[in-house]
Amino acid sequence: MYEGDDHPLAAHTAVLTTDADTQTPSSGAVLAVGSLLPEGPPPSLALDSGTTTWWRIRGMATAEGMRGRGLGGTVLGELLARAEEQGGGAVWCNARVPAVPFYRRAGFRPVGGVFEVPLIGAHQAMWRAVAAGWDTDHPVPVSEDPPHSQGAVHA
Repeated sequence: MYEGDDHPLAAHTAVLTTDADTQTPSSGAVLAVGSLLPEGPPPSLALDSGTTTWWRIRGMATAEGMRGRGLGGTVLGELLARAEEQGGGAVWCNARVPAVPFYRRAGFRPVGGVFEVPLIGAHQAMWRAVAAGWDTDHPVPVSEDPPHSQGAVHA
């Protein structure tokens, strides 16, 4: 458990294996997982953020043999929907460099340079808006406008 995981507004979403007969989540394996919690952005994103509510996505993971099947997108979509339900604002994450294309496809924009997390590897800070009326071109300039993610399912 990490600091903030027990915050009353934190959300934890998982995609589980399904019982083949009933098509309901079983007590089997977790295939994909992620968490969302209210947390201010890193300094590189804090410029001119005003009264925007910031959310952090953390702990995104998909089982290695299950990648590329949309499970991570399902989890991410659910977490973004949860942030919007709670009033929206902006969502940020520290993406592992190999996951940057995944987050770009979901509308996240990189900010700052790549940095090393000891014992884990290279990361990139990324963010996106989750509420109408919040200008995703500010407070940081970006070079691309990637498409947004599709809907998700609670598991």
